[in-house]
Amino acid sequence: MKNKKTLTILLVVMMLAVLAVPVIVMADDFTGSIYISDSDPPVIDSFTVTNVAPLIRSSDCSISLTVSDPQTIADIAEIMLVFWHSTTPGDPTDLPSFVQADNDSTQLNWIVVWGTSETFQPDSTNTTWAATSPTDPTPTATSATFDFTVTVGKEAMEVAAPSDTDKWLIGVKVTDTSNNTAFALANGATGMQLEMEWYGEMTASEYAGPFWDLGSPGMSYADQATQVFTGSDTLFVLANGDYRIQTYADNEWINSETTPTSIFYDTAVDGDEEFSIAVDTTSTYNVGTAQVLPNDTGALNHTDPININPSGAWGTATDINGVTITDIYMFLQTSTNITTSDTPYTGIVVFSVVNDN
Repeated sequence: MKNKKTLTILLVVMMLAVLAVPVIVMADDFTGSIYISDSDPPVIDSFTVTNVAPLIRSSDCSISLTVSDPQTIADIAEIMLVFWHSTTPGDPTDLPSFVQADNDSTQLNWIVVWGTSETFQPDSTNTTWAATSPTDPTPTATSATFDFTVTVGKEAMEVAAPSDTDKWLIGVKVTDTSNNTAFALANGATGMQLEMEWYGEMTASEYAGPFWDLGSPGMSYADQATQVFTGSDTLFVLANGDYRIQTYADNEWINSETTPTSIFYDTAVDGDEEFSIAVDTTSTYNVGTAQVLPNDTGALNHTDPININPSGAWGTATDINGVTITDIYMFLQTSTNITTSDTPYTGIVVFSVVNDN
């Protein structure tokens, strides 16, 4: 019996020894991270643009834009404001892709961007569009208002009768540093269809004009070499839509003698002291194509000048670089009884660019 009791105790001790082994522990450290993303997009609280009905070249549109971001204004990466011409039906829900890159196609769109420079900067340099700079926002604020003006460019494509498929639009897109975006059309508009008024301008080189140095009484249109607008004698045209070139002559031309005398413009040249000018787009006088300039009867306000277009019945919209007109030819006719003079008779030939007949 003694031996049996001893064996039992030993077994219990051995079990305890085996159970005590796990208290010896091997351990290591691990690192982890939790990223909380910016899930709240920026907000366009208000976006108003005035002086847009219609859009007029060189006029100022007043912009007021308020944006907010829960992560502060410093979280906004870019604000892109765009004026663009659209032929796509319906209201856009984003800026069209063709204006979301630097470009000089300011006939059809114009972009101004606020971003890392913390000021609005146009993305085009060869343009007559312009913008003023608003006050810089406070980066730590959660909201900012930008007030500035945009000057409409002279080259912006004409839209005379805006429709769902031919219109100007104004929109803004705000993008934050997490690439969240917000988009809005100006004035909370739906069905926006803005008109862009026609614009044209014409300038002449310093020496442009007809100079007949061998005029004589009783000469006909074909008697002397034509006077041509070419080389330095050129006309420059810029127009944002279809255009015509019109011309007419001043009624009275005067010399610079001690006692000045006058000759008078008359399309028929059937009286004394009269002359007329014909115009064509070829260098040889052709009675079938040349047109006689009408005369102004007073203060250069003639209402029915002739149309001349070297390239066809209508010119088409130009870009900011315009076009140079060089192939305009003029021919002179004088009456038999016209006073000769040692000094030239001078007067005005008016050229203008117009958008209708």
